Amino acid sequence: MFKTREEANRYATEWRKNNPEKVKASQKKYYDANKEKRLANTRQWEKKNLERVKAKAKKRWAENPEYSREWKKNNPEKCKAHDRKTKYGVTSEQYEKMKVEQDNRCAICKNPETVVHKRTGLVLSLSIDHDHKTGKARKLLCRRCNSGIGMFEEDINLLRTAIQYLEENQ
Repeated sequence: MFKTREEANRYATEWRKNNPEKVKASQKKYYDANKEKRLANTRQWEKKNLERVKAKAKKRWAENPEYSREWKKNNPEKCKAHDRKTKYGVTSEQYEKMKVEQDNRCAICKNPETVVHKRTGLVLSLSIDHDHKTGKARKLLCRRCNSGIGMFEEDINLLRTAIQYLEENQ
């Protein structure tokens, strides 16, 4: 049909330009059929090119700082999931499982979270308590109990002293 490779390429380029809907439909069909393979390839490429990926993201945020704020505002669950995974190594599925196991209640006081976010007016989600030395996640706590443990710097002896103080001064 074509005498040279260049002729075939020109024809294909022209056809794609004149049939964008067919091209888009074909691409969607391929992507849908090969989603896992595509994601694996993307992740592999991103691992190999981590510095490029980071530089591109940094440039995007620097050029448009509002984009970051807007994205975070529109994707709060993704932000929370990312933070949980990077800070505590807990996936969304693991977090949901912990909530179910604890009946969506604090592991210490057994109450649901009551602290409300100042801007959104929504009740905050339970905090992931973790060992500050090992980073290992423990259980879910309400803000009050989590802050309390933090104020005592996870020092069991200091907590015992506080309990003794309260018992002696009731």
